[in-house]
Amino acid sequence: MISFEHLFNKKSLKNLGFQICILVLIPYCLWAQGGNFKKKFVEANYHVEYNNYALALPIYKRLLAKDENNANLNYKVGLCYIHSYNEKTLSIPYLEKAVDKMTTNYDIFSHTLKKAPPVSRYYLGLAYHLNYEFKKAIETFKTFEGEINEKHIKRKAATHNIEQSKNAIHFVANAKSIDVVNMGDSINTKYADYSPAIDAMENLMLFTSKREGSTGGFRDHEGHYYEDIYSAKKVNGVWAKPTQLGTHINTSNDDAVIGITADGQKMFMYRIVDHDGNIFTCENLGGEWSEPVLFGSDVNTKGWETHAVINSQENIMFFVSDRKSGYGGRDIYRCTKLPNGKWSKAQNLGPQINTEYDEESPFIHPDGVHFYFASEGHKNMGGFDIFVSEMSNDNEEEKIMISEPENLGYPINTVDNDMYLVVSADGKRAYYSSERAEGYGDKDIYLLNLNILDVEPLTVFVGQFLCMDASVNAGASVIDLETKEEFFFKANRVTGKFTVVVPSGKSYSISHVANGDTIASEDIVNVPVSSSYKEIFRPVTIPALCINGDKTFAYGKLYYDELGVLQVLFINGNDTLLESISGKGLSLDINKNSIQRRIDALTDLDNVDNVNMKYTKLSLKDDKGVTQEVVTDEFGFFHFKNIPESDNLILEVDSSAIPEDILAKMATKTTPIAKLEMGAMPPKLIFEEHFDYNMKDMKKASKNFSDMIDEIASKIIESGEPARVSIEASASSVPTRKYKSNKELAQVRAQSGKINIIVALQSAGFTQDDVVFVEEKFFVSGPKYKNDAFSNREIYKIFQFIKVRIFD
Repeated sequence: MISFEHLFNKKSLKNLGFQICILVLIPYCLWAQGGNFKKKFVEANYHVEYNNYALALPIYKRLLAKDENNANLNYKVGLCYIHSYNEKTLSIPYLEKAVDKMTTNYDIFSHTLKKAPPVSRYYLGLAYHLNYEFKKAIETFKTFEGEINEKHIKRKAATHNIEQSKNAIHFVANAKSIDVVNMGDSINTKYADYSPAIDAMENLMLFTSKREGSTGGFRDHEGHYYEDIYSAKKVNGVWAKPTQLGTHINTSNDDAVIGITADGQKMFMYRIVDHDGNIFTCENLGGEWSEPVLFGSDVNTKGWETHAVINSQENIMFFVSDRKSGYGGRDIYRCTKLPNGKWSKAQNLGPQINTEYDEESPFIHPDGVHFYFASEGHKNMGGFDIFVSEMSNDNEEEKIMISEPENLGYPINTVDNDMYLVVSADGKRAYYSSERAEGYGDKDIYLLNLNILDVEPLTVFVGQFLCMDASVNAGASVIDLETKEEFFFKANRVTGKFTVVVPSGKSYSISHVANGDTIASEDIVNVPVSSSYKEIFRPVTIPALCINGDKTFAYGKLYYDELGVLQVLFINGNDTLLESISGKGLSLDINKNSIQRRIDALTDLDNVDNVNMKYTKLSLKDDKGVTQEVVTDEFGFFHFKNIPESDNLILEVDSSAIPEDILAKMATKTTPIAKLEMGAMPPKLIFEEHFDYNMKDMKKASKNFSDMIDEIASKIIESGEPARVSIEASASSVPTRKYKSNKELAQVRAQSGKINIIVALQSAGFTQDDVVFVEEKFFVSGPKYKNDAFSNREIYKIFQFIKVRIFD
């Protein structure tokens, strides 16, 4: 079918520099010599020879406008359209004219020849097929077969196309009730966007794009920008605007994502080395990806490796290669991880999966059973179709048995290229790349809300090692209690998060390991086979002995009960209670020695989990002032390291995360700060301004305002992502005469501040999308009004403010 992407450009990569020179120099030479018919015709022919149909098309159309009945020019225009993306069917009227005047003595370079080649009828049949006129396509292909000899280069293709049209009639007549939804312009562009890869939690999507703004800004010999990898995150159920990965991942050549692990910690990518496409891997280091490393074993060869994916246990890898040992074109291979941690030699999946045509984009669902791939063979309806097959482990023969592939049918598959399908862990959604006339102009990424695919019920354990340190090598060791197989799921060194995906209906033992020491173990309760997809969160505490030998530490959990009483538990890595303190105020006296004292009584943390104090700022103070500040995580856990030598320490709790009704019951209060919703580190205060009575607008000409805008701009440029900002505004209790209420005045101050920031950033060349307001908070604060606005003006002014903070 129609060639595209890095999958189809291996040969053209060689001598690329020479080809580019030809493409650049020839047009200028030809036009400079007068621009007559012959020279324009020759120029267009050069573009076609190097597959740059987009540049050739307008030239042929200008020539055709002067000679509308020229069959050769009609063929040329039709050929260009058939190689376009969403305008293929526009080729039909041109090719219909071309087949009226054909000659077997065709000379591709002759500008005087007005007859078309016999292959025009083949392309007309293909155009009918792409326009869903299958009966016309079959008749045209059969006529073409009767006009050519047995050795014609397109005879085999025509026979295959006839079978595809017959298959398409069947699939369209039996269309499945399913919506194929374009992911919209937040993901797709008029350029090629494809090869989505998602993690098991469906919070991260990586994909490949040939859009404008690619690294280096260079184009290949076909006029397309080189491939770059983009990342999108799901926020509140919506995919956010994607960002380009850094230049250590994206280069000025082709770089494409081809798969990620279920936990999102490792990425497989395609990269060109010495004119040859190979498979690389890199790791997620808390949001940043490591330098790509060439994958080992015999996966990469002198052949051409284009795609790779790994199962959720990360012990079986599937990849694509055109090495000589295949069944034809590109085949799918697998290799398994050996007990010594190395990978086995690659094995072809055999004729049940691989055909004489190309196979591509394998994907193994986290259930370990459903295997998806794209193929030009099998029962195919045109281009690449997506198939599903079931696999099972045969432990005796140590091989994988795969069932007969089944076409996913129409409208998932179309008459054009449909590839790169990945399915969510719960089996309810899928993402894939498709070429459709209604797309944005090239390949787009589409979403399927599935009701036709069956996946095995899974249980996903989403874990996090709390108090994680970059020096800690932590993870979860999982043992299948039936087969005794053991798998290790590595935790992210920065975030401490890990994901364990296991089939339901079985029993497992999980051991949490940090720096080689088992710090917690548990047996997983068997989940019945009939159960559906399920997610379970497992927070794991790391004891001090696992973190750089730091024995002067305080780790615990903060929450408040229904009476508004703060509760602080100090615990060790085995969830053993070390110390418990409580109080109605926001300052609690603790003693360093009591923190380290061991109490043997065990505490079930789930039973004391009334209301967690998530994202709450804690300050540890000694006699000299603040020694350390931390913020609790989303579950109320905190961790202090390297506690100073002091007999008495004060733990101060900020009140911003406490609801007003609870706060009212507490003995003391502190000035609220922005609540952290998006991260584990407190935001940085970058702007603060206090207002006179009823005033709402920032002083935009002030240095403080200018410095704030510079700080936000620097963050955007430094991270390459939108800056995350919070705004909090307060009104005092002095009654307002201009607004309905003091709270409305505070709200107006917050909204005005937000607008001022956006306008200032736009003036500096940024867009509204370059800043995300994580929180817009407004409230009334300060002492009660006692008819003393004049005499105590400065006291009230303290509580008439706007504050802006930026998140790291």
